[in-house]
Amino acid sequence: MNKFSPSILYRCNNYILTSKASGQVCQPGKVKTRLGFKKHTVVLDELKKKYSDEKDITEWRNVQRLDIGVTGGLIIATNKNSAIQFSRNLKEGGNAGYKIIRRYVALLNPNSNSSRGLPEEGRIVTNNNKMITLYKQFDENCYIFELVSGMKHQIRIHASKVLEAPVYNDLLYKGSPVGDDPVQIALHSAFVKTKIGFNIREHSIPMPYHNKTLWDPKYIADGGYFIPEIGRILEEGFDSKELEVVDKRTKYIRHTEAK
Repeated sequence: MNKFSPSILYRCNNYILTSKASGQVCQPGKVKTRLGFKKHTVVLDELKKKYSDEKDITEWRNVQRLDIGVTGGLIIATNKNSAIQFSRNLKEGGNAGYKIIRRYVALLNPNSNSSRGLPEEGRIVTNNNKMITLYKQFDENCYIFELVSGMKHQIRIHASKVLEAPVYNDLLYKGSPVGDDPVQIALHSAFVKTKIGFNIREHSIPMPYHNKTLWDPKYIADGGYFIPEIGRILEEGFDSKELEVVDKRTKYIRHTEAK
């Protein structure tokens, strides 16, 4: 299990940015993994211990939640109002509250019957428009995702059930076992963008603790950052108005403008 200790990568008046390792959780309680049920390190608790002298530390609250096997960037609100405003944006989208954009890099394992007819870039819409994910294929195995909504396991479900290409080591969704960490999956929160008033901040989150038997080193540059070609996609994002919509129920792909 990875013993990486979370630290503050960036801070402003409204939030701090940290990086979560595999095996760490965002909420307390026992989590079931391939090793069984057990308690795991809670990121926010560890941060509060490490920075116990910080002012108003009791006000720190989770904004994002990453699954136990997912690594990468995590926003922590530093006051109650910021937590409310970020939560409002996550629920309502658009420009409501404090805007937050979340992009991920994943390594997928296409099934033999994978939907090869799908576009290399698209917008996945399922569960009566409650689960919306943007994606772009970098190569046969590497994909970049952006969460429009944020349902539990959303990227993992869309990768496995819509793209028919589960995330590496994600056994829950029929991914192939890869690497020497039984918990970590090949899904990394690699880019976070916030907009608070007129202030826009962009954060690229490295993977200094990356599992080299899970993540092919060809995707990783110095310092644990992704290679420039992937970095540009993360920074430029998606033009959602031009994306084709992928509907798993009918496997029908239609060109439409985002609402």
